[in-house]
Amino acid sequence: MKMSVKDVKSSVFLAFIILLLLFTICYTPIINLIPIPNTKIMAIVTITLLYIIQIIFLTAPMYNELKRDFTVFKNNFKLCMSDMLPRFGVIIIVYLFSNVSVLIWAGNIPNNQQTLINMPLYITVLLAIIVAPLTEELMFRGFIKKFIKNDIIFIIISSLIFGGLHVVSANSIQQFLYIIPYSILGFAFSLNYVKTRNIASNIFLHCMWNT
Repeated sequence: MKMSVKDVKSSVFLAFIILLLLFTICYTPIINLIPIPNTKIMAIVTITLLYIIQIIFLTAPMYNELKRDFTVFKNNFKLCMSDMLPRFGVIIIVYLFSNVSVLIWAGNIPNNQQTLINMPLYITVLLAIIVAPLTEELMFRGFIKKFIKNDIIFIIISSLIFGGLHVVSANSIQQFLYIIPYSILGFAFSLNYVKTRNIASNIFLHCMWNT
């Protein structure tokens, strides 16, 4: 049976999403498998190139949607913030409580946060405040929502994937428990996306939080 142009485009887009998710899921292990460069400069260059590739993969198919959402968010900034912040604030209180509880039990901070701390400050700022909010919101909210239409299922899956990938480098059961606060944080971002249907609002919230 001959496929229509619309069906072909849908199939290509679905294949691209699957490829992207595989790339995303494997991203942290790939970094760990890459041979450590001889110099700090080369290490920074290697990590930067990986992030550039990731940004290109994520932003290219969603360029028009990103452009539209940022325009809407900018034009309705005060209204959006008054709607988002109370809801986000309540969930963050729960997140902070769970995070402190796990910190007391585990005795140290998550490995991914420790890695950021050990990097030069300008690299930490670039990754945490600019790169991570953009890539993570596109990955865990924008793309996943395209093929999970049910809001409740989307929130659950998005939150768990977000939490799981943040503890993929955990080296103990105590470290793995950080999946709880990270999943709660993922829940906050996923719920906001369901309420606003605007990925720009999520990127902005994520930037604020990481800052």
